[in-house]
Amino acid sequence: RSGQADASRRDAAGAGVVTMGGARFIHAIGNAGNSFFGNQSGNLTLTGISNTGTGELTLDALTSGTNNTAVGSSALGLNSSGNNNTAIGFVAGNTLTIGLNNTLIGYGADTSSNAISSSTAIGYNAKVAQDSSMILGGTGEFAVKVGIGTTSPWRTFSVDGTVAFKNLSSTQGNAVCI
Repeated sequence: RSGQADASRRDAAGAGVVTMGGARFIHAIGNAGNSFFGNQSGNLTLTGISNTGTGELTLDALTSGTNNTAVGSSALGLNSSGNNNTAIGFVAGNTLTIGLNNTLIGYGADTSSNAISSSTAIGYNAKVAQDSSMILGGTGEFAVKVGIGTTSPWRTFSVDGTVAFKNLSSTQGNAVCI
């Protein structure tokens, strides 16, 4: 019956799967260290290790990735073989399938392609489009102001305090306008 837990279901290796309403709900399928909590979270054919998914459809495409953490409905839902990724928020990291070492925090925080690596996107609809980059906030209507030393940034990037630059140079004119 719907709403009742049932731990009798087993995967090929004999590991238990707790179901709710006939769908997998809690399991630790795969090799050591995997934990999944939420409707259809995790993949029953997973061979990767040390993955954690909390929320509906988190890491449900994962087959061989390791050390991934997904929290929030559909977070890292398309990740199949990416490693060392962290996504927190509804649909966070849902474009990523094979990327490595990414941190995506916020509703819709994501990469612009499936193979971005070593990048971070923080904020509502923040998108990172290249490797080894950090994005704060979205663009256009989702753009944010960033402040250091202030609770109310007055421009795109506002600093209330001392700023120092070392070895500042530019090939395109002025590097800093004050």
